[in-house]
Amino acid sequence: MSGSGMTGLVGAIEQAPKRRWTIARLTAAALLGGLSISLNVAPDRATPLERWTWTLMPPAQAVPARANLSLEAYPNEGYQQFVRRSEAMAQAEIDARFSRDITISRISLVAMGQNGGQSAPLLTLDIDRTQWRRSPNITQYARYYPDSQTLLGLPLSGTNFAPPTLGTGDVQVTLRWTGRDDLDLAVSEPGGEVVFFNNPQLASGATLDVDANALCETVMPVPIENIFWPTSTAPVGNYQAVVSLFTRCDALTSTPIPFTLTISTNGTSQTYSGEVNETDSYRSYRFDVGTN
Repeated sequence: MSGSGMTGLVGAIEQAPKRRWTIARLTAAALLGGLSISLNVAPDRATPLERWTWTLMPPAQAVPARANLSLEAYPNEGYQQFVRRSEAMAQAEIDARFSRDITISRISLVAMGQNGGQSAPLLTLDIDRTQWRRSPNITQYARYYPDSQTLLGLPLSGTNFAPPTLGTGDVQVTLRWTGRDDLDLAVSEPGGEVVFFNNPQLASGATLDVDANALCETVMPVPIENIFWPTSTAPVGNYQAVVSLFTRCDALTSTPIPFTLTISTNGTSQTYSGEVNETDSYRSYRFDVGTN
């Protein structure tokens, strides 16, 4: 309650008719570390000290929220990449829980890995809101389970991770970057229709077939997004490709995120380099199909 609000409230109580043996009680909740303030008002008492009494009550014991995550290993994915994915998912889950519910003061999280019917813990975490606000870094607080690599039957290195198969055709636009941040690719065709994550297929046949790091959850070791028009389906005219930063998944940095964008039309390719960040969050590239 603000000072002016409390002053007005006090004045109203002082001006109220005083009756013998009448006691008014007011309880105010204060957002001061969870403290509850009880103000007891007895108008019939002779002195201010007798009329006004305050009681500060400590906050109730907080019960931690619990979160359980489950990840399935990608084909040929290494254990190190699997753990990095679990970290990204845990980071996003904790950020979302604390942002969504201000009453949560502590979170206990378990990330379980699955591979070929086997299950084992990847990491556990117990953290309070103050710690997370001060340093929102999973690796500072997580407990890891290196024996899980053997239990899950995964190779340590991710160098044998098989990248996804990309669709090709008259037009293919491919975005590549590194890290777990969520970049997005969108392409508009001559008629104005746009293919992107929320509209992954158009009537012309345009398709977004690979969408990496969506919401920082399905993190790829080598992030790729790909949009293509199958052979003989791409409309003739002017196109526009847009690369944008949708979500910064690593809250500890604000450095620009570099990327490459390859645009292929009828067998001819052009690769562009660029970068995005929160203050300069998108890049646009125009190209033509069949207009020459």
